[in-house]
Amino acid sequence: MPDTEEPEEKSAEERLLSLEPPKAPPVPPPPELRADLPKREAPETNRVIGSYRGMGVAYMVPASLVVPIVLFTLLGNWMDGKMATREPVWTLGGALLGSVVGIINMVRAARSLGR
Repeated sequence: MPDTEEPEEKSAEERLLSLEPPKAPPVPPPPELRADLPKREAPETNRVIGSYRGMGVAYMVPASLVVPIVLFTLLGNWMDGKMATREPVWTLGGALLGSVVGIINMVRAARSLGR
């Protein structure tokens, strides 16, 4: 019997490993950067910022009065429900306490605006 060896067939994995990756295209040179931006107008920017600040103040002062009243009234209503009182004692007490705290907060906020 003659020794005729047939070439071994490579597996798919071996064929993939023997392949060379494709060549990457050349990298283009970086762009030239220039800083020629338009000038910004400072007075217009300051006016816009001032208007937003004014709107924030317009919402802060009433909120500092209303929020404590609502929260303490709701807390009092919850207490009346838990203690099963016939009259809304805790609700009225919470509303009164919330009013005092709200007025104090509003006065503090108004004073801080003057500074």
